[in-house]
Amino acid sequence: MGKKPILLLLVFFLTVCLSCATTPKDLSQLAFIFGRIESADGDMALETVDFISCSLHEKSESWEAYAHRQKGYFWLNDLKMGSYRAVRFSQRNWGLGGSSGSYYLLNKYGPGPFMVRIQKPGVYYMGTYKYGMNPKKLSVADVLLGTPATFSLVKVENDNPQEILEWILKNKISKKSPWYSIIEKTIKERSWINAEDTIKL
Repeated sequence: MGKKPILLLLVFFLTVCLSCATTPKDLSQLAFIFGRIESADGDMALETVDFISCSLHEKSESWEAYAHRQKGYFWLNDLKMGSYRAVRFSQRNWGLGGSSGSYYLLNKYGPGPFMVRIQKPGVYYMGTYKYGMNPKKLSVADVLLGTPATFSLVKVENDNPQEILEWILKNKISKKSPWYSIIEKTIKERSWINAEDTIKL
C-alpha cells in the first residue's frame, strides 16, 4: 500500500474519532441520581456506593457511584430507564490505630433504602439516611456474621437535597457537561424527583 492510501486512511480515522468526541450526549432517555449517607460517627468517611440494575429480562449491570468522603454525598449519571438499587456501601475511618468501618451488603442485610424506578429522564433524589448507631461499637464478629444489630439506617427528615445538589453542581460537574444546565434548572425549579415515590405501589 502506497503512502497516499495510508494517509487517507489516517485522515478518515481521525475524522471519525473527532466526530465521536464532539457529538453531544443525548440525555432524553437518561437520568441522574444523588443522595447522602451520614455517619453517627463524625470521623467516618463514605468510601463506596455500588448500584445494580434490576430487570427480569436483561442481565444486571453494576455501577459505582461518585462519592465525597467527608460529606457523605453520592451521585451517579447517565442511568438508562429501569430499576436500580444499592447493593453495597461502606464507610471507613483510617486512624493511627488502624482502620474501622461499617458495611452494607444486600445479600447479608436485606433490602436497603436506596431504590429507584426510572421511567422518565430527570434528576432523582435518593434520600438522606444516617446510621442509627455508632459503627465503631460493632465488633468484627457482628459485621462478619451479619447480626441484625450490625445494620441500622435512620431516614433524616430535615434533609436538604438542594444543598447536596448545589454542592455537586459547583464542585463536581463541568460547565461543559450536558448535565450542568439540567441540574442548574432542577435546582432553580426544585424539580428533582423523589426516588421513594417511584417505588410506591
